[in-house]
Amino acid sequence: MAQATLTIDLAAIRGNWRRLAAMTGAETGAVVKANAYGLGVQPVAQALAEEGARKFFVAQAEEGLILRKALGPGPEIFVFSGHMDGDADRIRSAQLVPMLNSVDQMLRHFESLPGHAFGVQLDTGMNRL
Repeated sequence: MAQATLTIDLAAIRGNWRRLAAMTGAETGAVVKANAYGLGVQPVAQALAEEGARKFFVAQAEEGLILRKALGPGPEIFVFSGHMDGDADRIRSAQLVPMLNSVDQMLRHFESLPGHAFGVQLDTGMNRL
């Protein structure tokens, strides 16, 4: 049986980041959920951080913990799934920024982590929360 080999070209990822970031007048963020889409979150995120990425997005708080360990303090890490039940310690310890997407999440966040940063995620009809 043949086996597949995936080779990750970090130089290409770095170059793509530089080109894309230069195209906008706004700060650019890197979405590295699902282990950087299977490419390996640690090497990909570290390469992007070395190129100037300061905002990263993951799907779940658990991914945020892994990413925080890889990047250390400094970069902002946003969590698309928001503030799920049981996430308060992870969000606090890794200084994650949950993207709140329901009244329940807002109440949970304000009660368990008053004063902690958060973002608001709105569903504009794509159902991609």
